[in-house]
Amino acid sequence: MSWKLDELKGWQQALLVFGGLAAIWAFGHLSGNADKVEDRAEQGREASAQEAVAAEQLAADHVDYCVARGVAYFKEIGSYPTLQSAPNAGRPAEAVARERCKRTLTAF
Repeated sequence: MSWKLDELKGWQQALLVFGGLAAIWAFGHLSGNADKVEDRAEQGREASAQEAVAAEQLAADHVDYCVARGVAYFKEIGSYPTLQSAPNAGRPAEAVARERCKRTLTAF
């Protein structure tokens, strides 16, 4: 069945025009939401990356604090800057403290 626009009644023409406009609006609206969803996902990834960097920095700060305690301990026992007893005799106290603190933050 073929038809022409001028053969349609007024309400049919209006329905066709408004239906087309509604379809265009819906497509634009849904496309816009897809961008928003992608933006939210990107923000989530950025936040996760920032949290990971912050966690790494916090861990590094904890290790540095542990190393400072270790150096203070080695100074207290008179074995600084170079350790004097086995198995680490001759090694720098700070390097030994850092190795131990990387294994466990409660080393000193």
